[in-house]
Amino acid sequence: MQNDEIKFEVNWELSRRDFLEAAKTMIEITSAPGKTIPIPVEDDTGPAIMLLAGLNCGGCHLCCKSVMAAGLLETEIKALQKNHGTEGFTKEGLIFPCRFLTETGCSIYAERPLVCITYPLQGGAQSSAGKLLAVESVCPQAREIALRAYAIAWDISHKRKQLKAEAESVIKGGDKRLK
Repeated sequence: MQNDEIKFEVNWELSRRDFLEAAKTMIEITSAPGKTIPIPVEDDTGPAIMLLAGLNCGGCHLCCKSVMAAGLLETEIKALQKNHGTEGFTKEGLIFPCRFLTETGCSIYAERPLVCITYPLQGGAQSSAGKLLAVESVCPQAREIALRAYAIAWDISHKRKQLKAEAESVIKGGDKRLK
């Protein structure tokens, strides 16, 4: 699901506290149902895995109940339909609530589609740097994930700036520790 056009400028020069307050405001604005929360992580598998590794899913299954539809790869649709029949699918993917959700959880967990594995992360947010990941706001963990991503991004940005300044100082001969 795409956000309506919402502009949010990331100001890396703010103090960490002010930066996180600004991020919290942006997260609140983009947390409405049907919205996604953009996070400062390039749309790539590596960062997605790191964010998901820290996710503590509470098993509420809102992702299986409230998402309007999940786009699947054509090969995923064919495999699921072959093994489970064509009910509950559109041409593009699954219809929700998901027919594979049971009282004990996902009945196809071992063969669940990629969109389910990576939920609540999804691609598609845009920035001046290119495509970013976004967090589906339906997930109760969405705000925590987004804020954690912004905090880590701020830490990395400021550490890089500090290291660059130190390296430039060494190159210019200004580092007395090396003399």
